[in-house]
Amino acid sequence: MGYVRTVVRRQISAHIQTAIDRRRNYAELDLIAPLRDCGPTPESWMVQQQKIEIARRMLNSIPKRDREVLIRFYLREQTALQICRDMHLTETQFRLIKSRAKARFGALGQRCLSRRSRTGS
Repeated sequence: MGYVRTVVRRQISAHIQTAIDRRRNYAELDLIAPLRDCGPTPESWMVQQQKIEIARRMLNSIPKRDREVLIRFYLREQTALQICRDMHLTETQFRLIKSRAKARFGALGQRCLSRRSRTGS
């Protein structure tokens, strides 16, 4: 009888230890918040790629110096001083080129948008 009692106690102890380990290491699925992919959907990624391509075509259609100023200032985030030094421009020339380039880029964007809205694409 002592042998049976010892075996039963050890089995109960092992069962309790297993239950404790299971509770400690596993969470119930109902308690876990559903995980969501924070990345872009395929549709939004495609729209973003189309916008990038339109902007690239518009940039390529403006004069080289204007394009370089816009890219260096807005995309590469270089300072006006650095751009003036590298491109051998005065501060006034830089401001004028940047202002005119922005205006050209904006006008091209407006034309592109109006064309797209007329064609319905």
